[in-house]
Amino acid sequence: MWFLLFRAAKKTLGFLLAVGVAELAGLEFSLSAGVITLLMFLDPVRQSPRTAWQRVATAAAALLLSSLAFRTFGFNLAAFGGFLFLFVAGVLAARANAGLVVNTVLVTHVYALERADLPVLANEMGLMLVGVATALLLNLYMPSTERIIRELIGDLEGQLRAVLLHMGSQLENQCRLDTEQVSLEALEETIQRGKEKAEAFINSDYLHNRQYYLAYFRMREEQHNQLRHMCRHFDVIHVAREQGSVLARFTERLSAAIAEENSGEELLEEIGRLKAFFKTQPLPASREEFENRASLYQYLNDLEAFVSIKRRFVLGYRKEEA
Repeated sequence: MWFLLFRAAKKTLGFLLAVGVAELAGLEFSLSAGVITLLMFLDPVRQSPRTAWQRVATAAAALLLSSLAFRTFGFNLAAFGGFLFLFVAGVLAARANAGLVVNTVLVTHVYALERADLPVLANEMGLMLVGVATALLLNLYMPSTERIIRELIGDLEGQLRAVLLHMGSQLENQCRLDTEQVSLEALEETIQRGKEKAEAFINSDYLHNRQYYLAYFRMREEQHNQLRHMCRHFDVIHVAREQGSVLARFTERLSAAIAEENSGEELLEEIGRLKAFFKTQPLPASREEFENRASLYQYLNDLEAFVSIKRRFVLGYRKEEA
């Protein structure tokens, strides 16, 4: 609610400020400067410099083209229609749609005054510049959602640890992996909220690259999908008690190691050692023991895939920083 109130106050302030500046500058049709500011606020903040450039550039083109049309054919609807046809075609070809409506309104001022001299054209460009500059200035300040994102990261990692700890506990105490009671719904909701906040964080600042948090939540989403796969695949797994204990202890260590700053390198090395260890064990003596061993390896492979997702994420960001 507070963010909605902030946005409403920001738009109102922007409109009043733009109109006030236009009036102080002695510009006619000063309310149009406020309307331009409001239109700028409709664009995502991160895209506002690009749309600002589109509006200013198309304003210059519209005023030049309309002045030529009016001076050549007079101030009549036929001349206005000819200008509008050429202007719309040019804007669509240049994919500069942001400047279409507002600059048509500016040309209506010229048409209403029946003057296309330099002072009138300068007045219209002044309205555009005041409206755009006001919006860009106010867009420099946005309430940061970074604190909320950091809290969501903490919640998410706590939920991940709880899921893995439950898996380890089931293996240790029951010698089977029964994930029926483990709900990943809360984890999924936290990830989705995090992605939404991260996208808002990106769009709230056009001066800096803030892609990290969105990439982080997408990485955790991939890990969440891996856990869902494990839960479906290992709905009920029976393993020998000794093997289950070894696997449980590693799962619990993995749970404790869940942290944003953990690269996963040491965990992958430990998984490699576990695989090497189990390869040295005697061959299964029965079908049941063979199935237990196969289940164990599948579980280890899935955990390796889970950790590798984080490892790739960390290595990718290290390359970007280098």
